[in-house]
Amino acid sequence: MNRGLFYAVLSSLFLSTGFIFAKHFLQYTNPETLNTLWFGIAFIASIFVLLIRNFGKTVRAFRQHWKDGLIVGGANAVAAGLWFQSINITGPTLTAFLVRFSTIFIIILGILFLKEKLHLHDIIGILIALIGAFTISFSNGEYLATGTIVALAASLAIAVHQVLSKVYVKTIEPLLLVSLRTLYTAIFLGTYAAAFSKLQPFPIEQLPLLTVAIVINAVFGFVFFYKALELVDVSKVAVIRTLDPFVVVIYTMVLFQGIPTGKEVLGGTLIVAGVLTTMYGHGIRTILRTVKWLPWFG
Repeated sequence: MNRGLFYAVLSSLFLSTGFIFAKHFLQYTNPETLNTLWFGIAFIASIFVLLIRNFGKTVRAFRQHWKDGLIVGGANAVAAGLWFQSINITGPTLTAFLVRFSTIFIIILGILFLKEKLHLHDIIGILIALIGAFTISFSNGEYLATGTIVALAASLAIAVHQVLSKVYVKTIEPLLLVSLRTLYTAIFLGTYAAAFSKLQPFPIEQLPLLTVAIVINAVFGFVFFYKALELVDVSKVAVIRTLDPFVVVIYTMVLFQGIPTGKEVLGGTLIVAGVLTTMYGHGIRTILRTVKWLPWFG
């Protein structure tokens, strides 16, 4: 198996744990408290590495790029807040499928602000994904419109954050950008939680597991992701990452004994199919050549 694709698969496996860990810790506290702790610990871990590596350079960089961190951190705070709320309302599986809309929103943002062309396969893909979202909203006869709207809003915020990150990472070292982003995200979310009396106690005995969860998801997951990008085309990595929701389904079934309904799986599959259509149009052969190398496809 190609090493780049292997790293891409590992990134999918590790990054997908975020949905499961969030579901677990939300049993002990509310989304606002968990958000603040999540990004606060991530900042401490990242700044610790940066300061050890070069104390003076890190201090100067924080002074120089604080405005950049403020912008990207603010966008990430909105995305993270909605993401955790979506998991709290609809659960990890449906959220994992619905946030795939972030790719579609990135394409739409490119059309609106970068004057990129809207192609027929973009329209078809968006319509397929919307049908999938509506299928999830009305799955099992239960009206999940609120959860779907929150998840789609999270997808839009994630798209904005990703676009901003791509701009800033050109001039800011990735680990420094992570540290800036997590610092301001934690500040924004912590301020919001305190102002609206949302902060709740968090079990001390869960802190070690929370730290491990952040390392697995935010450190190892992104290390494998960036390694994959070094070795193979971004398009191939993107194809594999669209399979993240199905990884979350497996995690949920194993850890929570949660089995999604047929309509939920159908809706999620339609969303992924719509995303792939917008990404690749008629390049189905390219997708198949990539997917066939995944271990679960033999």
